[in-house]
Amino acid sequence: MDATIFSPQLAGAQGRSAPSEFSAAHAHLLGIGGSGMAGLAAVLLRHGARVSGSDASHSPVIDRLIAAGAEIHADDDASVLPEGITCVVASAAIPENHPAVRAARQRGMRIYKYAEALGELMRNYVGVAVAGTHGKSTTTAWLTHILRTAGLDPNFVVGAHVEQLGGSSGVGDGRHFVAEACEYDRSFLNFSPHFAAILNVDEDHLDYYHDMSQIRAAFREFAQRVPHGGRLLYDGDDPNLATLGRDLTCEVETFGFGTANHWRPMYLKLRDGCYEFELIHRDEKLLRARLLLSGRHNVWNAVAAAA
Repeated sequence: MDATIFSPQLAGAQGRSAPSEFSAAHAHLLGIGGSGMAGLAAVLLRHGARVSGSDASHSPVIDRLIAAGAEIHADDDASVLPEGITCVVASAAIPENHPAVRAARQRGMRIYKYAEALGELMRNYVGVAVAGTHGKSTTTAWLTHILRTAGLDPNFVVGAHVEQLGGSSGVGDGRHFVAEACEYDRSFLNFSPHFAAILNVDEDHLDYYHDMSQIRAAFREFAQRVPHGGRLLYDGDDPNLATLGRDLTCEVETFGFGTANHWRPMYLKLRDGCYEFELIHRDEKLLRARLLLSGRHNVWNAVAAAA
């Protein structure tokens, strides 16, 4: 795919790339070994913050963070907070009664959830958030690759290690910050992205949401966080998103196979286990693409990343 033809709004968007309040911070991350938290830790380190943390298990991710300058100890020492820390960041898996959370609260420290901290970082950039029940990591990674190829050199945090991107996060010289936006615990409502994509909505996280109506309402609220002058892209074929675009102040476009969608894949062919298709935008053929990942669902992800 030729990334230079995609999303002129992204290329021209104005945003700040100044370091956030975390640049002078000593942030202590609880559950630092998780993919999202590890990505956040790496971004904070590259912004000049001092980073420490704890995790219940050791992993190559922990080793990479230590090599990058993080100070990490086992979770059984979690109640012992290092001297000099200015804030604590907790993953979604960390309970409110965690020893380190209690200790930080007793000291009067600012305690962020992971998504809150990521949202604060993104405020300094042109935020690009990818949401949906399925396909977030793949689409976020592809979008990051496209923006890199276009010379925009984005910052990014993906919810998985991506070898082709050099990890689960990266700090670029560009104005954009691309992040995977998870709906669990309504975490994505901490983001106010300039650009957002909603890939699909399905029943998930029913330990948190009571039913499908609550899930749809959360995604609706996420869509409303895209400001006037921003842009929202969503799956126009998904019945759970049928009314999503109503009464929003941002620009709205849809993608999918249906002829009413603004972005569509056409003339699909399966060749050697990989899909090929033509990308159409408002009846204009833009390019022909061949995916190296198998699965028809990845056609959706690719179209969303390209759009």
